[in-house]
Amino acid sequence: MGRRTAPESVVEPEVTVDNTNGDVPAEPRAPLTSAQRLAVSASAAETSSDPFAPDAKYFTEMRVLNRE
Repeated sequence: MGRRTAPESVVEPEVTVDNTNGDVPAEPRAPLTSAQRLAVSASAAETSSDPFAPDAKYFTEMRVLNRE
């Protein structure tokens, strides 16, 4: 729900490599651009593996900020 994937970029490499790392059937991919890295990190921050993480963060912030 609400997850975004990083846009795939297909860039033709200038140098071809004959030896591959194991059985890699796909073409080599270029490293992500800075905009793509930002999109990936932003979407990773939005989606959490722990469904209660936002609640825990809210509880912790309220407890710490409202100490007497």
